[in-house]
Amino acid sequence: MNFFKNCIIPNYLNSYYPLLLRKPFLVFITIVFVSVNVFSDTIGLNTFASSITEDNIIELTNEERLSHDLPPLELNSMLTAAAYAKANDIFEKQYWSHYGPDGETPWDFILSSGYDYIYAGENLAKGFNTAEGVVNAWMASQTHKDNILNLNYNEIGVAVVRGDLLGSDVILVVQIFGATLENYSPSYLPTSSSSSDGSISIDFPESGEVIPDYDFDVSGSVDGNSTSIEIYDNQKFIGETIGEDGVWSYRPDGGWSNGEHNVEVIDSDTNNSDTSIFSVDYSAPEVEDVAYNWVTSNSVFNSVKVECSISGDPSIVRLMIDDYSEDMSNDGLTYYVNVRPLKISKDSIIKIVAIDEVGNRSEKNISKDFLSFYGQNVPSAVSFLGNIGLSSVTDVFNFVVVIGFSVVIFIDAFYLFRLNIFQTRGKTIFPMGIWLLAVIISMLVSSSGVIV
Repeated sequence: MNFFKNCIIPNYLNSYYPLLLRKPFLVFITIVFVSVNVFSDTIGLNTFASSITEDNIIELTNEERLSHDLPPLELNSMLTAAAYAKANDIFEKQYWSHYGPDGETPWDFILSSGYDYIYAGENLAKGFNTAEGVVNAWMASQTHKDNILNLNYNEIGVAVVRGDLLGSDVILVVQIFGATLENYSPSYLPTSSSSSDGSISIDFPESGEVIPDYDFDVSGSVDGNSTSIEIYDNQKFIGETIGEDGVWSYRPDGGWSNGEHNVEVIDSDTNNSDTSIFSVDYSAPEVEDVAYNWVTSNSVFNSVKVECSISGDPSIVRLMIDDYSEDMSNDGLTYYVNVRPLKISKDSIIKIVAIDEVGNRSEKNISKDFLSFYGQNVPSAVSFLGNIGLSSVTDVFNFVVVIGFSVVIFIDAFYLFRLNIFQTRGKTIFPMGIWLLAVIISMLVSSSGVIV
């Protein structure tokens, strides 16, 4: 008890100079603080934070789009080249803007890469330490968020380059979005084309296509006008239509059933025909049998293992907690992921999302069951830490250091005032106060970044 008292409370036994405020301890805690913050990724403390790479930025961007029911963006090599050209130009000419000092625009770099866009946009960021920090900052800015969630974009390129910019060593991220006339229309929209004399063709769907919808037109081209075009599906007559101005289309009542369709069209005027064998798949994989278990780990906080089975054949199974998401692994029997408790609060929306190869998507909201399991097993202090934005063990360590030593300084000042010796002994507080201020500034600087 006396040792604890001598550590934090000024008294005659410690010459009114608590041990925690003395230089040897300041040296020790400084070494620990620097080690944790510098080597946290190496020793596996920051399991939620990822390094800034092109793949991580694209993955997090697509997670934001998927969480807003938007299709993911496809990586495009020309947009990637444009992003790197822009990054190199920023470092070479030392500016921080979408527009260069010589009048360069984002569109100049995109066009120079050979990408003939009809829609394009650009996000920039510098000075961040994690990919999550970059994307979270963009999502907190309406103009950058609008780029990420723009339905007109379907392709992306990202450059991540480190260098000296305006006197600071920074990681620069350039994110470029785009769409060309060629790839802008969704693949399941019908198109028309001309045909040779006396012919009829099915232009959509092409043989081998998988359509993630049931309500669409089979369409094609025909020579001139046709008074009668017969439609057969799997050798069964299902209806007829007419051709006008060189095009025709047909949609059965109630749409197309799930499964394979062998569609043949016959122009009754010329007896010419064409065939397309395609599949319809609009059944989303379903999430079933969700279970929760605690997993013991070597880190400060244990994890919750969430596992489930999925009916169907999903290509992506993802656990989403508010704005955070993580892909679930497959062991051959179930899909599972381990979740650290710092991401959870009592108001969290938690769901499992399953998406198949053609884009069919289903989700299961597990908030109530998860929070019921979680709330019965997790101390409220842990939930509090997650609520105030501490998403890694390093964040928690820094938070505890700042709060703990703030309390020590307050207690020391209180006792010195109470003993009427603050004027003569108050200087013992200043080294720790200066150290604590330096720690707070370093935390703010390390977590900050700039976007334009």
